[in-house]
Amino acid sequence: TPPPATGRYTVEPRLDPLSGRDAYVDGFELYTNDNFGADLGIMTGVRKRGSSSAPRLGFVAFPLEQLPPGAEIESATLELSSDPRPLEFALEVYRVLGPWVEGANGLDDSLDGVAWGEGPQPLNDPGFARPTLEARPLSRFDGAPVPARWDVTAAARAWLADPASNHGLCVAPTLSEAEVAELEDGSHYRSFRSRDSSSTRERPCLRVTYRGAAPRAPEPYAVRLAAHRAETAAALRAASRLAPDARLTRITELLVAVPSDVELRCARIRTLLELGRFEDAIHECTALERTHSAPYPPVAMEAAAQILREPRLAAEVRRADKLWLVWKTYWSLLDAEHVPVEVHPPRDFRLSALQTRIMVYDEFELVVEHYRRGLALWPGARELQEEFAALPELCLQIARALREQPATVERGRRVAAEALRALPCTLVQARELEQLAR
Repeated sequence: TPPPATGRYTVEPRLDPLSGRDAYVDGFELYTNDNFGADLGIMTGVRKRGSSSAPRLGFVAFPLEQLPPGAEIESATLELSSDPRPLEFALEVYRVLGPWVEGANGLDDSLDGVAWGEGPQPLNDPGFARPTLEARPLSRFDGAPVPARWDVTAAARAWLADPASNHGLCVAPTLSEAEVAELEDGSHYRSFRSRDSSSTRERPCLRVTYRGAAPRAPEPYAVRLAAHRAETAAALRAASRLAPDARLTRITELLVAVPSDVELRCARIRTLLELGRFEDAIHECTALERTHSAPYPPVAMEAAAQILREPRLAAEVRRADKLWLVWKTYWSLLDAEHVPVEVHPPRDFRLSALQTRIMVYDEFELVVEHYRRGLALWPGARELQEEFAALPELCLQIARALREQPATVERGRRVAAEALRALPCTLVQARELEQLAR
Protein backbone atom coordinates (compact mmCIF):
# COMPACT_ATOMS: atom_id res chain seq x y z
CA THR A 1 0.00 0.00 0.00
CA PRO A 2 1.51 3.36 -0.98
CA PRO A 3 2.03 5.83 1.86
CA PRO A 4 -0.73 8.45 2.23
CA ALA A 5 -0.21 11.65 0.30
CA THR A 6 1.08 14.50 2.40
CA GLY A 7 0.24 18.14 1.98
CA ARG A 8 -1.11 21.25 3.68
CA TYR A 9 -4.69 20.93 4.92
CA THR A 10 -7.22 22.90 6.97
CA VAL A 11 -9.91 21.21 9.04
CA GLU A 12 -12.72 22.98 10.88
CA PRO A 13 -14.19 20.72 13.56
CA ARG A 14 -17.41 22.38 14.72
CA LEU A 15 -19.24 21.40 17.88
CA ASP A 16 -22.75 19.98 17.61
CA PRO A 17 -25.22 18.40 20.06
CA LEU A 18 -23.46 15.02 19.71
CA SER A 19 -19.84 16.18 19.55
CA GLY A 20 -17.65 18.08 22.01
CA ARG A 21 -18.66 20.02 25.11
CA ASP A 22 -19.43 23.61 26.09
CA ALA A 23 -20.82 25.42 29.12
CA TYR A 24 -20.63 28.63 31.07
CA VAL A 25 -20.55 29.09 34.83
CA ASP A 26 -21.42 31.93 37.15
CA GLY A 27 -19.55 32.95 40.29
CA PHE A 28 -21.92 35.70 41.48
CA GLU A 29 -23.43 35.51 44.98
CA LEU A 30 -26.31 33.02 45.05
CA TYR A 31 -25.64 32.15 41.41
CA THR A 32 -22.26 30.71 42.36
CA ASN A 33 -21.94 27.17 41.00
CA ASP A 34 -24.84 27.55 38.57
CA ASN A 35 -23.92 25.68 35.41
CA PHE A 36 -25.48 26.45 32.02
CA GLY A 37 -24.19 23.60 29.91
CA ALA A 38 -27.56 23.09 28.25
CA ASP A 39 -28.04 26.72 27.14
CA LEU A 40 -28.19 27.91 23.55
CA GLY A 41 -25.49 30.47 24.42
CA ILE A 42 -22.12 30.69 26.17
CA MET A 43 -22.16 33.90 28.21
CA THR A 44 -18.79 35.36 29.11
CA GLY A 45 -18.35 38.55 31.08
CA VAL A 46 -19.04 40.06 34.50
CA ARG A 47 -22.00 40.42 36.87
CA LYS A 48 -21.94 43.25 39.39
CA ARG A 49 -24.11 44.64 42.16
CA GLY A 50 -22.62 47.32 44.39
CA SER A 51 -19.25 46.14 45.70
CA SER A 52 -19.98 42.52 44.77
CA SER A 53 -18.91 41.18 41.37
CA ALA A 54 -17.78 37.98 39.69
CA PRO A 55 -16.94 36.83 36.17
CA ARG A 56 -18.86 34.46 33.95
CA LEU A 57 -16.54 31.94 32.34
CA GLY A 58 -17.14 30.02 29.09
CA PHE A 59 -15.77 26.52 28.48
CA VAL A 60 -15.41 24.68 25.15
CA ALA A 61 -13.73 21.39 24.21
CA PHE A 62 -13.23 20.00 20.69
CA PRO A 63 -12.48 16.44 19.53
CA LEU A 64 -9.50 16.27 17.17
CA GLU A 65 -10.12 12.92 15.48
CA GLN A 66 -9.95 14.51 12.01
CA LEU A 67 -6.21 15.09 12.42
CA PRO A 68 -4.06 12.14 11.20
CA PRO A 69 -1.14 10.72 13.18
CA GLY A 70 2.04 12.74 12.72
CA ALA A 71 0.27 15.96 11.71
CA GLU A 72 2.36 19.10 12.17
CA ILE A 73 0.05 21.93 13.24
CA GLU A 74 0.87 25.31 11.70
CA SER A 75 -2.00 27.25 13.27
CA ALA A 76 -5.20 26.75 15.25
CA THR A 77 -7.92 29.36 15.78
CA LEU A 78 -10.92 29.25 18.11
CA GLU A 79 -13.94 30.91 16.52
CA LEU A 80 -17.12 31.84 18.41
CA SER A 81 -20.13 33.61 16.88
CA SER A 82 -22.33 36.19 18.60
CA ASP A 83 -24.40 39.28 17.97
CA PRO A 84 -22.21 42.25 16.97
CA ARG A 85 -23.01 44.37 20.02
CA PRO A 86 -20.19 46.45 21.54
CA LEU A 87 -17.84 44.68 23.90
CA GLU A 88 -16.88 46.67 27.00
CA PHE A 89 -13.69 44.74 27.69
CA ALA A 90 -11.33 42.23 26.13
CA LEU A 91 -11.80 38.46 26.45
CA GLU A 92 -8.84 36.12 26.89
CA VAL A 93 -8.69 32.40 26.24
CA TYR A 94 -6.86 29.94 28.53
CA ARG A 95 -5.96 26.29 28.17
CA VAL A 96 -7.89 24.14 30.68
CA LEU A 97 -5.63 21.74 32.56
CA GLY A 98 -8.15 19.42 34.20
CA PRO A 99 -11.31 17.47 33.31
CA TRP A 100 -14.80 18.97 33.54
CA VAL A 101 -18.41 17.92 32.94
CA GLU A 102 -20.69 20.03 30.76
CA GLY A 103 -23.79 19.84 32.97
CA ALA A 104 -27.35 19.05 31.92
CA ASN A 105 -29.67 21.17 34.00
CA GLY A 106 -28.71 24.80 34.31
CA LEU A 107 -29.86 26.69 37.39
CA ASP A 108 -29.01 25.13 40.72
CA ASP A 109 -31.55 22.39 41.33
CA SER A 110 -28.91 19.67 41.28
CA LEU A 111 -25.60 21.54 40.82
CA ASP A 112 -24.28 19.28 38.12
CA GLY A 113 -21.42 20.09 35.77
CA VAL A 114 -18.36 22.33 35.87
CA ALA A 115 -18.70 25.08 38.49
CA TRP A 116 -16.66 27.24 40.86
CA GLY A 117 -16.46 24.80 43.75
CA GLU A 118 -16.88 27.43 46.43
CA GLY A 119 -19.59 29.80 47.58
CA PRO A 120 -23.06 29.66 49.20
CA GLN A 121 -24.23 26.66 47.15
CA PRO A 122 -22.21 23.55 48.06
CA LEU A 123 -21.48 21.16 45.23
CA ASN A 124 -22.85 17.62 45.45
CA ASP A 125 -19.74 16.27 43.72
CA PRO A 126 -16.17 17.61 44.18
CA GLY A 127 -15.53 16.66 40.56
CA PHE A 128 -17.68 19.59 39.47
CA ALA A 129 -15.27 22.18 40.90
CA ARG A 130 -13.70 24.58 38.43
CA PRO A 131 -10.61 22.98 36.84
CA THR A 132 -7.22 24.66 36.90
CA LEU A 133 -6.41 27.01 34.03
CA GLU A 134 -2.99 27.60 32.53
CA ALA A 135 -1.39 30.62 34.19
CA ARG A 136 -0.91 32.66 31.03
CA PRO A 137 -3.62 33.28 28.42
CA LEU A 138 -3.10 31.98 24.90
CA SER A 139 -4.45 35.13 23.23
CA ARG A 140 -7.09 37.86 23.56
CA PHE A 141 -10.05 39.25 21.62
CA ASP A 142 -10.70 43.00 21.80
CA GLY A 143 -14.21 43.17 20.36
CA ALA A 144 -13.88 43.21 16.57
CA PRO A 145 -14.44 41.63 14.14
CA VAL A 146 -17.38 39.24 14.48
CA PRO A 147 -17.09 36.27 14.88
CA ALA A 148 -14.56 36.36 17.72
CA ARG A 149 -11.25 34.64 17.04
CA TRP A 150 -8.37 33.59 19.30
CA ASP A 151 -5.02 32.02 18.38
CA VAL A 152 -4.85 28.69 20.24
CA THR A 153 -2.03 27.06 18.28
CA ALA A 154 0.01 26.22 21.38
CA ALA A 155 -2.93 24.39 22.98
CA ALA A 156 -3.75 22.38 19.83
CA ARG A 157 -0.12 21.25 19.52
CA ALA A 158 -0.10 20.14 23.16
CA TRP A 159 -3.35 18.19 22.68
CA LEU A 160 -2.03 16.44 19.57
CA ALA A 161 1.14 15.44 21.44
CA ASP A 162 -0.87 14.20 24.44
CA PRO A 163 -4.56 13.57 23.58
CA ALA A 164 -5.37 12.85 27.24
CA SER A 165 -4.52 16.48 28.04
CA ASN A 166 -7.28 17.83 25.78
CA HIS A 167 -9.57 19.43 28.36
CA GLY A 168 -10.49 22.32 26.10
CA LEU A 169 -10.40 26.07 26.55
CA CYS A 170 -11.80 28.70 28.89
CA VAL A 171 -12.87 32.18 27.73
CA ALA A 172 -12.65 34.80 30.49
CA PRO A 173 -13.00 38.60 30.78
CA THR A 174 -9.91 40.75 31.34
CA LEU A 175 -10.80 43.35 33.95
CA SER A 176 -8.87 44.80 36.87
CA GLU A 177 -10.64 45.59 40.14
CA ALA A 178 -10.53 49.28 39.23
CA GLU A 179 -12.15 48.58 35.84
CA VAL A 180 -14.89 46.48 37.44
CA ALA A 181 -15.59 49.32 39.87
CA GLU A 182 -16.26 51.62 36.90
CA LEU A 183 -18.97 49.32 35.50
CA GLU A 184 -22.63 49.97 36.17
CA ASP A 185 -24.51 47.43 38.25
CA GLY A 186 -25.90 44.60 36.16
CA SER A 187 -24.71 41.98 33.66
CA HIS A 188 -21.95 42.80 31.19
CA TYR A 189 -21.28 39.95 28.80
CA ARG A 190 -21.02 38.66 25.26
CA SER A 191 -23.26 35.67 24.51
CA PHE A 192 -21.69 33.29 22.00
CA ARG A 193 -23.62 30.56 20.19
CA SER A 194 -23.27 27.16 21.84
CA ARG A 195 -23.15 23.68 20.28
CA ASP A 196 -26.93 23.46 20.82
CA SER A 197 -27.65 26.54 18.70
CA SER A 198 -30.09 25.99 15.84
CA SER A 199 -27.70 27.90 13.57
CA THR A 200 -25.23 25.18 12.62
CA ARG A 201 -22.79 27.62 10.94
CA GLU A 202 -22.52 29.66 14.14
CA ARG A 203 -21.65 26.85 16.54
CA PRO A 204 -18.16 26.89 18.13
CA CYS A 205 -15.42 26.09 15.61
CA LEU A 206 -11.73 25.22 15.82
CA ARG A 207 -9.93 25.97 12.55
CA VAL A 208 -6.67 23.96 12.31
CA THR A 209 -4.12 24.20 9.49
CA TYR A 210 -1.50 21.46 9.42
CA ARG A 211 0.98 19.57 7.24
CA GLY A 212 0.73 15.82 6.94
CA ALA A 213 -1.57 13.13 5.59
CA ALA A 214 -5.08 13.93 4.37
CA PRO A 215 -7.60 14.49 7.19
CA ARG A 216 -9.93 11.76 8.33
CA ALA A 217 -13.49 12.28 7.11
CA PRO A 218 -15.90 13.01 9.99
CA GLU A 219 -18.96 10.80 10.33
CA PRO A 220 -22.01 12.72 9.03
CA TYR A 221 -24.21 14.23 11.71
CA ALA A 222 -27.33 12.54 10.31
CA VAL A 223 -25.70 9.13 10.75
CA ARG A 224 -24.63 9.91 14.31
CA LEU A 225 -28.09 11.30 15.12
CA ALA A 226 -29.88 8.19 13.85
CA ALA A 227 -27.61 5.98 15.96
CA HIS A 228 -28.10 8.19 19.01
CA ARG A 229 -31.89 8.11 18.70
CA ALA A 230 -31.89 4.33 18.42
CA GLU A 231 -29.65 4.02 21.49
CA THR A 232 -31.81 6.52 23.43
CA ALA A 233 -35.02 4.68 22.59
CA ALA A 234 -33.52 1.39 23.76
CA ALA A 235 -32.17 2.98 26.95
CA LEU A 236 -35.54 4.56 27.77
CA ARG A 237 -37.34 1.24 27.22
CA ALA A 238 -34.92 -0.40 29.64
CA ALA A 239 -35.28 2.46 32.14
CA SER A 240 -39.09 2.24 32.03
CA ARG A 241 -38.85 -1.11 33.80
CA LEU A 242 -37.02 0.44 36.77
CA ALA A 243 -38.54 1.93 39.91
CA PRO A 244 -39.07 5.72 39.55
CA ASP A 245 -36.03 6.70 41.66
CA ALA A 246 -33.71 4.35 39.77
CA ARG A 247 -35.27 5.41 36.45
CA LEU A 248 -34.61 9.08 37.24
CA THR A 249 -30.97 8.31 38.02
CA ARG A 250 -30.54 6.45 34.74
CA ILE A 251 -32.23 9.15 32.65
CA THR A 252 -30.07 11.82 34.28
CA GLU A 253 -26.92 9.85 33.44
CA LEU A 254 -28.00 9.73 29.80
CA LEU A 255 -28.93 13.41 29.76
CA VAL A 256 -25.51 14.55 31.01
CA ALA A 257 -23.95 13.14 27.83
CA VAL A 258 -26.41 14.98 25.52
CA PRO A 259 -28.04 17.89 27.45
CA SER A 260 -30.09 19.04 24.46
CA ASP A 261 -31.89 15.71 23.96
CA VAL A 262 -35.61 16.54 24.04
CA GLU A 263 -36.84 12.98 24.58
CA LEU A 264 -34.54 12.44 27.56
CA ARG A 265 -35.47 15.74 29.13
CA CYS A 266 -39.18 15.08 28.69
CA ALA A 267 -38.75 11.59 30.16
CA ARG A 268 -37.11 13.24 33.16
CA ILE A 269 -40.06 15.64 33.50
CA ARG A 270 -42.55 12.75 33.46
CA THR A 271 -40.56 10.83 36.07
CA LEU A 272 -40.27 13.86 38.36
CA LEU A 273 -44.05 14.33 38.14
CA GLU A 274 -44.56 10.65 38.99
CA LEU A 275 -42.37 11.14 42.08
CA GLY A 276 -44.32 14.25 43.12
CA ARG A 277 -41.23 16.47 42.75
CA PHE A 278 -43.12 19.39 41.27
CA GLU A 279 -40.57 22.15 41.78
CA ASP A 280 -37.85 20.00 40.19
CA ALA A 281 -40.22 19.40 37.27
CA ILE A 282 -40.69 23.17 36.96
CA HIS A 283 -36.91 23.59 36.80
CA GLU A 284 -36.75 20.91 34.13
CA CYS A 285 -39.43 22.67 32.05
CA THR A 286 -37.39 25.85 32.47
CA ALA A 287 -34.31 24.08 31.13
CA LEU A 288 -36.31 22.80 28.18
CA GLU A 289 -37.60 26.31 27.44
CA ARG A 290 -34.09 27.79 27.64
CA THR A 291 -32.42 25.18 25.46
CA HIS A 292 -34.89 24.86 22.58
CA SER A 293 -36.64 27.22 20.24
CA ALA A 294 -40.42 26.98 19.91
CA PRO A 295 -42.48 25.04 19.04
CA TYR A 296 -41.90 22.86 22.06
CA PRO A 297 -42.63 19.11 22.13
CA PRO A 298 -46.25 18.31 23.06
CA VAL A 299 -45.04 16.28 26.04
CA ALA A 300 -43.34 19.40 27.43
CA MET A 301 -46.56 21.43 27.11
CA GLU A 302 -48.55 18.62 28.72
CA ALA A 303 -46.03 18.47 31.57
CA ALA A 304 -46.17 22.23 32.09
CA ALA A 305 -49.97 22.21 32.14
CA GLN A 306 -50.00 19.22 34.53
CA ILE A 307 -47.67 21.03 36.93
CA LEU A 308 -49.78 24.17 36.77
CA ARG A 309 -52.99 22.29 37.60
CA GLU A 310 -51.54 20.72 40.75
CA PRO A 311 -53.07 21.99 44.04
CA ARG A 312 -49.55 22.22 45.48
CA LEU A 313 -48.47 24.64 42.75
CA ALA A 314 -48.90 27.88 44.73
CA ALA A 315 -46.80 26.65 47.63
CA GLU A 316 -44.12 25.24 45.35
CA VAL A 317 -43.95 28.39 43.22
CA ARG A 318 -43.63 30.68 46.23
CA ARG A 319 -40.68 28.63 47.47
CA ALA A 320 -38.94 28.76 44.11
CA ASP A 321 -35.88 31.00 44.07
CA LYS A 322 -36.24 32.05 40.44
CA LEU A 323 -39.82 33.21 40.10
CA TRP A 324 -39.18 35.01 36.84
CA LEU A 325 -37.87 31.90 35.13
CA VAL A 326 -40.87 29.91 36.33
CA TRP A 327 -43.26 32.55 34.94
CA LYS A 328 -41.29 32.77 31.69
CA THR A 329 -41.42 29.00 31.35
CA TYR A 330 -45.18 28.77 31.92
CA TRP A 331 -46.13 31.29 29.28
CA SER A 332 -43.48 30.22 26.79
CA LEU A 333 -44.29 26.51 26.90
CA LEU A 334 -48.06 26.75 26.83
CA ASP A 335 -50.13 27.12 23.68
CA ALA A 336 -53.84 27.52 23.02
CA GLU A 337 -54.48 23.79 23.58
CA HIS A 338 -52.67 23.68 26.95
CA VAL A 339 -53.99 26.74 28.75
CA PRO A 340 -56.08 25.96 31.84
CA VAL A 341 -57.61 29.11 33.33
CA GLU A 342 -55.89 28.57 36.67
CA VAL A 343 -52.34 28.78 35.34
CA HIS A 344 -51.89 32.53 35.74
CA PRO A 345 -48.94 33.20 38.01
CA PRO A 346 -50.34 35.07 41.07
CA ARG A 347 -50.54 38.85 40.78
CA ASP A 348 -48.01 39.56 43.56
CA PHE A 349 -45.71 36.99 41.92
CA ARG A 350 -45.87 38.88 38.62
CA LEU A 351 -45.36 42.31 40.15
CA SER A 352 -42.36 41.13 42.18
CA ALA A 353 -40.80 39.62 39.06
CA LEU A 354 -41.50 42.80 37.09
CA GLN A 355 -39.72 45.03 39.58
CA THR A 356 -36.70 42.72 39.59
CA ARG A 357 -36.38 42.23 35.83
CA ILE A 358 -36.73 45.94 34.99
CA MET A 359 -34.92 47.56 37.91
CA VAL A 360 -32.12 45.08 38.66
CA TYR A 361 -31.53 43.18 35.42
CA ASP A 362 -32.51 45.73 32.76
CA GLU A 363 -34.62 43.22 30.83
CA PHE A 364 -37.45 45.47 29.75
CA GLU A 365 -38.08 43.80 26.39
CA LEU A 366 -38.59 40.41 28.06
CA VAL A 367 -41.21 41.88 30.38
CA VAL A 368 -43.17 43.37 27.49
CA GLU A 369 -42.80 40.17 25.44
CA HIS A 370 -44.23 38.00 28.21
CA TYR A 371 -47.18 40.29 28.90
CA ARG A 372 -48.04 40.24 25.23
CA ARG A 373 -47.68 36.46 25.27
CA GLY A 374 -50.04 36.25 28.25
CA LEU A 375 -52.57 38.55 26.60
CA ALA A 376 -52.46 36.38 23.48
CA LEU A 377 -53.15 33.27 25.57
CA TRP A 378 -55.91 34.93 27.64
CA PRO A 379 -57.33 37.80 25.53
CA GLY A 380 -60.22 38.29 27.96
CA ALA A 381 -58.10 38.50 31.12
CA ARG A 382 -59.00 41.92 32.55
CA GLU A 383 -56.32 41.69 35.25
CA LEU A 384 -53.55 41.24 32.68
CA GLN A 385 -54.95 44.03 30.53
CA GLU A 386 -54.94 46.39 33.52
CA GLU A 387 -51.37 45.43 34.47
CA PHE A 388 -50.10 45.93 30.94
CA ALA A 389 -51.80 49.32 30.81
CA ALA A 390 -50.10 50.20 34.11
CA LEU A 391 -46.62 49.28 32.89
CA PRO A 392 -45.77 52.85 31.72
CA GLU A 393 -46.42 54.21 35.21
CA LEU A 394 -44.38 51.41 36.79
CA CYS A 395 -41.52 52.17 34.39
CA LEU A 396 -41.74 55.85 35.28
CA GLN A 397 -41.35 55.01 38.97
CA ILE A 398 -38.40 52.71 38.26
CA ALA A 399 -36.70 55.20 35.92
CA ARG A 400 -37.06 57.99 38.51
CA ALA A 401 -35.53 55.82 41.23
CA LEU A 402 -32.64 54.73 38.98
CA ARG A 403 -31.89 58.30 37.87
CA GLU A 404 -31.54 59.40 41.50
CA GLN A 405 -28.50 57.14 42.05
CA PRO A 406 -25.23 58.09 40.27
CA ALA A 407 -24.34 54.43 39.66
CA THR A 408 -27.62 53.68 37.85
CA VAL A 409 -28.29 56.87 35.88
CA GLU A 410 -27.63 55.23 32.52
CA ARG A 411 -29.91 52.32 33.30
CA GLY A 412 -32.65 54.76 34.27
CA ARG A 413 -32.26 56.42 30.87
CA ARG A 414 -32.56 53.04 29.14
CA VAL A 415 -35.71 52.05 31.05
CA ALA A 416 -37.33 55.37 30.15
CA ALA A 417 -36.32 55.11 26.49
CA GLU A 418 -37.55 51.51 26.19
CA ALA A 419 -40.88 52.31 27.84
CA LEU A 420 -41.36 55.26 25.50
CA ARG A 421 -40.60 53.06 22.50
CA ALA A 422 -42.57 49.91 23.35
CA LEU A 423 -45.53 50.91 25.54
CA PRO A 424 -48.79 52.81 24.91
CA CYS A 425 -48.21 55.94 27.04
CA THR A 426 -50.38 58.95 27.80
CA LEU A 427 -49.13 62.35 26.64
CA VAL A 428 -48.10 63.28 30.20
CA GLN A 429 -46.24 59.98 30.66
CA ALA A 430 -44.52 60.35 27.29
CA ARG A 431 -43.24 63.82 28.16
CA GLU A 432 -41.74 62.70 31.47
CA LEU A 433 -40.24 59.59 29.90
CA GLU A 434 -38.62 61.77 27.23
CA GLN A 435 -37.04 63.89 29.95
CA LEU A 436 -35.81 60.85 31.90
CA ALA A 437 -34.38 59.31 28.73
CA ARG A 438 -32.12 62.33 28.04
